[in-house]
Amino acid sequence: MAYIIPDGVIEFFGDLGLSPNYENSLYFASTVAKDTYFTNLTKIARVTAQSYTRTGRGVLKVQLPMSTMVRCGYLRFRNVSFENKWFYAFILGVDYVNNITTEVRFEIDVLTTWMGTFSLGQCFIERQHTIGDAIGANICDEGLDTGEYITEYRGSTGILSGNWAICIFTAQTPAGVSADGGLYCGVYSGCEMRIHPTTPQGVIDANNDLKEITENAGADSIACILMLPYSYAAAAIVAGGTSSPFTVDIPIPKPYSDVAGYVPKNKKLYTFPYKCLSVYNSEGNSVDYKYEYFNTLPDHESTGVCTFNMKTLISSNPLIALYPLNYKGQSVAYDEQIDMRHFTTCNYAIDTWKAYYAMNKSTIDYDKSIVPVLGGIGMAAGVLGAITSGMTGNIGGFVSGVNQAASSNAMIGRTLAKQQDYQRMPNVSKGVANNDLMTADQTKDFYFEMKCITKNYAMMIDDYFTMFGYAIKQVGVPNMNARPYFTYVKTIGCTVHGELPSDDGAKIEQIFDNGIRFWKNHANIGNYSLNNAPA
Repeated sequence: MAYIIPDGVIEFFGDLGLSPNYENSLYFASTVAKDTYFTNLTKIARVTAQSYTRTGRGVLKVQLPMSTMVRCGYLRFRNVSFENKWFYAFILGVDYVNNITTEVRFEIDVLTTWMGTFSLGQCFIERQHTIGDAIGANICDEGLDTGEYITEYRGSTGILSGNWAICIFTAQTPAGVSADGGLYCGVYSGCEMRIHPTTPQGVIDANNDLKEITENAGADSIACILMLPYSYAAAAIVAGGTSSPFTVDIPIPKPYSDVAGYVPKNKKLYTFPYKCLSVYNSEGNSVDYKYEYFNTLPDHESTGVCTFNMKTLISSNPLIALYPLNYKGQSVAYDEQIDMRHFTTCNYAIDTWKAYYAMNKSTIDYDKSIVPVLGGIGMAAGVLGAITSGMTGNIGGFVSGVNQAASSNAMIGRTLAKQQDYQRMPNVSKGVANNDLMTADQTKDFYFEMKCITKNYAMMIDDYFTMFGYAIKQVGVPNMNARPYFTYVKTIGCTVHGELPSDDGAKIEQIFDNGIRFWKNHANIGNYSLNNAPA
C-alpha cells in the first residue's frame, strides 16, 4: 500500500450559533455557496498536513494549545487525498493532552455537511414560513388561544334608528269604509296601513284615527298597531304596488391598519379568529363575519369592503333582513343573513259605550223613540183594564191590568238601565303591548361591531408566527428558503433523496420532522426583530 503524505485540513471557528439540537441551521443553495461562505469566515485556527480524520469516531488530536481550543465551537475538515469534501461538525468538548496538544470531541453536522447534496421529496408540511403573506392568503386554523375579544369600532346603519312611526293596520278606514287590500313590499295585505310620526301631533292624529274608527263601528277591524321605521312605512304606502321589498346597500371598510393599536409583522393577524365583524340585530342575536371572505375567495388576498344588503318587508308581520354580498363566493349569501323580527306592538283603548252604540245604533235609537209611546200605551191600557174590571167586580181583571202597567214600566226601566250600564263601563284595552327598550329610545337598528383580540394576545401570537411560521397542513415539498433572513419548517414523514449515507439521511429526515429554522447568516441567528416579511 502506497504511503500517502498527510494532507488533511482542519479549520476551527468560534461561536456560530449552531448546536446539535438542530433548532437552527444555515441554508445554502449549493455546496459551492456553502463552502465559500465558510471559507470567508474568520477562523480561530487552521491546521494542515493532518492525517485522515474519521467521521464516525468523533475524536481528533491537534497540535493546538488548550487556551486556543476552548474558544472554538465549530469545525470543518477535509481529507484532501480521499473524499476531498468538507465535513462540518459541532465541537462537543475539548480535553488537555499536553501544552501543545488538545483532544477534540466532535459530532458531524449532517445537515450542513450534506446541504447542497440532498433534496427533499413531498411530505406533510405541518408548519412553515410562507413565500407570501397577503391578508387572507393564509387562513389555516392555528388552534391558538385568542383570549377575549375587544371592540375596535361600533356603529349602526343609521337608517332605522331615530326614525320610527305609529302604524295602525285596520280593515276599515276612519270614515267607516272597508279598506282595499294591496301589495306592500310584494306581500298582499287586506288591511290599510295608517302611519303617524312619533311627534306630539302624530300621537294626536293616531288617537283621532282610533276614535273615528270606533265611532264608525270599526273597533274590531283594527288588526294591530306597531312601531315601525317611518321612512320605510311611508315608502310602502307610496309604492304600495311594488313587487319586491325595499333594499339598500351598506358598505363597511375592512380594518387592516392594526390590531388593538398594535401593528403586527404577520398579516394573518388581520384575519379570523384574530379579527372579525359582528352584526347585532338589537334583539339579542348576532352573527360573526370574516373580513377575508368578502369580495375574494378564501386563500386569496382580501381586498375591497364588506357590503351588506338590507331588505325591508313592511306589513302587520314585518321583517327586516341583512344579507352579506359577495361573501364566500356567493353574490348574495341568503344563508348567512341576520334579521329583525320583533317590533313593538301597542295596546289601544276603545270607548265601550261608543263601540256598543256604533254597533247597535239603529236598535238603540229605535228603543229611545218607541219607549215613550209604549210606556204611555201600556200604562193607559193597564189602568183602563183595572178600572173596567173593578167596575164589573172582576177582581182578576183588575189585578191583570195593574200588572200590565207595571210590566210596561219595567221594560222601559231595563232599556234605560242597559244604556246607562254601557255608558258607565270603563274603556276596553285591546292589542298586546310588547315593548322594546331600543325602540323606546329610538336606537333599534343593525349594529356593526369590529372586534379583535387584545394587544397583549396580538403581540404573543405575532411573535409565535415570526418564529414558527403558519400552519400549512398540506402535502408538498418543504421550502428552506421562503423568507429574506430565516425560514422555519416542520414536517411529518419527511423524505430525503441524494448521494449520502442512509444513516445521515434518516437523521436529516428526523430533523425536519422535529422542526428546523434555516438562517442566511450565522450572525443573525436568534435575532427575531429583523424584518423577515416576504421580499
